[in-house]
Amino acid sequence: MLFPIAILALGLVMELFAQAITTVIAFVTGPLIAFGIRTYATYIGTVIHELSHATFAFFTGAKVNKITLIPHGATLGSVEYTPRGNKFLQGIQQSLSAVAPTLVGTALLYLMFSQVHPLLTEAWHFVLFYYLALSILFHMDLSIADLRNFFAGILPFLGLTFLCMLLFFGVLGTDTVRDFALKLMQQYGAPAIDLTPVSGFLTFLKDSGV
Repeated sequence: MLFPIAILALGLVMELFAQAITTVIAFVTGPLIAFGIRTYATYIGTVIHELSHATFAFFTGAKVNKITLIPHGATLGSVEYTPRGNKFLQGIQQSLSAVAPTLVGTALLYLMFSQVHPLLTEAWHFVLFYYLALSILFHMDLSIADLRNFFAGILPFLGLTFLCMLLFFGVLGTDTVRDFALKLMQQYGAPAIDLTPVSGFLTFLKDSGV
């Protein structure tokens, strides 16, 4: 149940960190240039932000109608999609697509610093690396519209989190818990899931003492 709260907290922490970096840049260059750097010079972060929304919406079953990557006034980009399915699935589509930039940004930064950074050797490698990292960081925050969509689908999202916990402990524990979770999912219209491969893998881990 703490997962949704952790996502929002992570988004807030990243936003505060990005704001702190912007403040430092503004101290050196002035607020106008700092705003330009955060908003337009790191525009590749906007592309990642919007494509994250679109990707999560698409793979959770929503219909992506339009992706705008051309800045227009205060809006740097946008994604328009139509939730599909029953209310449970629509809620999942809204909540997951809303927090997608934070999830994708965190995953990309982790992979960059853990896998790519140790391989850097030349000066231009570091310049490009930190430019990309800063671009991702500056644009992985959640807008007001993102937060609105997240809370619109919060109940199905909490339900999915709860069911995943039930399934996980049910596979590792008794069949009763797993069957109960499956009945709940079917009752509220969640798609049926074949847990046989997952069950076998987790049982193997359990028997191996992992």
